[in-house]
Amino acid sequence: MFRLIYFLPTLTSSAALTLIFMFIFNINGPINDLFTGLGVYHTPINFLQEPQYALKVIMVMNIWSTVPSFMTVYLASLVDLPDSLYEAAEIDGASAWDKLRYITIPYLRPITTYVLLMGIIGTFQMFDQAYIFSNGSGGPDNSTLTVALMVYQYAFGQMNTMGYACALAIFLAAVIYIVSRLAEKLNGGSGLKDM
Repeated sequence: MFRLIYFLPTLTSSAALTLIFMFIFNINGPINDLFTGLGVYHTPINFLQEPQYALKVIMVMNIWSTVPSFMTVYLASLVDLPDSLYEAAEIDGASAWDKLRYITIPYLRPITTYVLLMGIIGTFQMFDQAYIFSNGSGGPDNSTLTVALMVYQYAFGQMNTMGYACALAIFLAAVIYIVSRLAEKLNGGSGLKDM
């Protein structure tokens, strides 16, 4: 039951999650009611229209909706980890810290690379939450303007310059590729090299 509740945000559509978070962080929403009731601040904060808060609300929503799927991937990999490795380490006198450092973390390195890459790619490609949150404008003050939303604005919005939108999309693909390769190199690729 706990796993079902924990995994539920991943199964919910991002449009529905965005609308839920817009309600929660509304100027008359539960977050403002809670904080003003506790005396944290006296006047409600307009999280949706203040540039310093708008992107942070989207970030909290994305973290809350993606962490369960990544945790499920980690859990599946941990279940697959052979007990014989831990038994051999215990026979050799390894402590719990040594088992974590020399067995668990190297074994999870490919999964960590996968999670890191999916997070990076998902962040660069974020469109629907920013579009719904700002009604396609990227506002307030372009604080929620993502590259994917900018591509949409140039291609189908008021700009109507398809060539520039295509150039931005190709640039985005190149940046995603380069950052993904760097992340993979920094994470040491995959495998159990340290064992």
